[in-house]
Amino acid sequence: MKKSGLIYFIAGVFLGALIFGGATAIAAGITATATTSRVLVNGVEVSAEAYSIHDNNFFKLRDIAAAVGFSVVWDGAGDRVLIDTSREYDANEQYVPPTATPTPTATPEVEIDVYEYAAEVVRYTNIEREKVGLPPLIQSAALTEAAMRKSQDMVENDYVGHTSPVFGKTESIVRLDEWKYMGENVTNSGYSPETLVKTFMLSKGHKENILRQGTTHIGVGVAITANGGFRWTQLFGANISE
Repeated sequence: MKKSGLIYFIAGVFLGALIFGGATAIAAGITATATTSRVLVNGVEVSAEAYSIHDNNFFKLRDIAAAVGFSVVWDGAGDRVLIDTSREYDANEQYVPPTATPTPTATPEVEIDVYEYAAEVVRYTNIEREKVGLPPLIQSAALTEAAMRKSQDMVENDYVGHTSPVFGKTESIVRLDEWKYMGENVTNSGYSPETLVKTFMLSKGHKENILRQGTTHIGVGVAITANGGFRWTQLFGANISE
């Protein structure tokens, strides 16, 4: 099922009557009747109402969001469905139009302790590892300093990626004689340590780095751009003596 196709179909034809409506919905001369189809998420059956239209089954987007764990709200004024995979589903959530903010004319005053943020990212990372029975990662001072340098380099050179235009691959600033270098996560998403880790866990490659069994240590870096954005780095490694 392609989410975009389903969303546009519902918004254009049913305007939420099928997705958010009751047991039977009628629109454009089409009758949707309730049916019984089991829905399993990762092998576990969930509660989701199903509707039959011309021998095809359709499910409420809100039910899918609740089962899979993403936010979905209806913006009536904008005639659109808003999906945010970075936060959990809330049945009571209502759309709140954003308020206009003036364009900053100078570097904003963003007061954060980058090393405190780094420690929080390590904490949330270890919570995810604990969920699957993996041992916690140890925060390494050396990997932390390398990650901080990487994040600052992304700010100074205006990029987000694994290769620096200044020093190339991040391996070049990691002491490979001390570490088995194993992985790197970088992004400009997330405005808090908790949001960052949730965002990484939604990405297959980033999630694999976080949950890699052979990893023992972690370093986290964060730097702030002139307009208040973030550049994050996670470095994962194992002590070469282990």
